[in-house]
Amino acid sequence: MFTWRRWRPEAVKVCFANPVQNSKEDYRRSVWKSQDKEQVRRWIEDEFTASRTGIHFVGFEDCVLGDKSKVVINYRPKNALKWLGGTRASASVGVQLIYQSKDFPGASGVVHFFAGGLNKSTVVHEFGHIAGLYHEHDHPHSTCAIGGKTKEGMKWGFGYTEYDADSIMSYCNTRRWDDRGLSAGDLFTLRLMYIDDIDSMTSTGILR
Repeated sequence: MFTWRRWRPEAVKVCFANPVQNSKEDYRRSVWKSQDKEQVRRWIEDEFTASRTGIHFVGFEDCVLGDKSKVVINYRPKNALKWLGGTRASASVGVQLIYQSKDFPGASGVVHFFAGGLNKSTVVHEFGHIAGLYHEHDHPHSTCAIGGKTKEGMKWGFGYTEYDADSIMSYCNTRRWDDRGLSAGDLFTLRLMYIDDIDSMTSTGILR
């Protein structure tokens, strides 16, 4: 399991971004339906708890300009970002925040959900990225082949734990995709990051 970013503090405030009047961004958001917000909140809160992972997400209100939320969640049924192709969702955080919010400049993490992306597996996968996890299929010991493409590898990573074929962060599915949550390997890695408070993620015998 790749790891590359840890939050301080570990209770990370998130908000749902509805359309913004006089938006400064090219991205045009859709209105979040109350039932969709509630479902996303439940999936995230069920999977990322303080006792299970050491990191949890709070807030889940509508974004307000100038608020203190660290992660902005956008939704649009039709993908407006052509460079993302037909993807269902995307997430970026910290040094990887390549699409920083101009409407909410205080945010240090952004998630976009598009058509077909509002399912448990996709939501948990994207918040795995927000928590600091890379794609598991790019692990150096991965047996997963994605269209014959070369593995991306870590760009800003601390290190990695054992390869986990069951990881929610892998595109190669060993479990039913539409209802997956964090795997045992995902939980182990997050606990190393947030509960066991490992100072050096490259410590011999911990990450290999």
